[in-house]
Amino acid sequence: MKHIFKYWAPLCLYAGIIFYMSSLSHPLPSISIPYFDKFIHIVEYSIFGILAARALKNSPRVVFNKNFIMFAVLITVAYGASDEFHQIFVPFRACDVFDLTADLIGGTIGSLIYSIKCTSLRVPTKSGRSNLKKKRVPSSAKVLWRTRD
Repeated sequence: MKHIFKYWAPLCLYAGIIFYMSSLSHPLPSISIPYFDKFIHIVEYSIFGILAARALKNSPRVVFNKNFIMFAVLITVAYGASDEFHQIFVPFRACDVFDLTADLIGGTIGSLIYSIKCTSLRVPTKSGRSNLKKKRVPSSAKVLWRTRD
């Protein structure tokens, strides 16, 4: 249960924010920069991709853990498609294939960013061990901070 709140709740909360923003008829002020809305989609879904990759990488299910990039991109695209479909029913909004493409690009970028972050923190050596060293705890501290095994 703790796992759900720690890893999946941020993704669900962010999905709710995206849904709310796409429910608005005019979510952003009019900006005359070409393709600015596509840039916003890429940034928005990069964050979604990072959160999805984080949730899947920390999943207790091995299939999600090992293939977290692929599943994160699939979840991102599926949510982006549902968001575009939802916009059909919002006044002054429309479903756009190029927005969905920007969502795919953003989700892929976010998933890869999270993957790079994971691998840069934990690079295995030739022996197969991580190069991160565990902090040594003084024996006096072990007595004070006993953990359940």
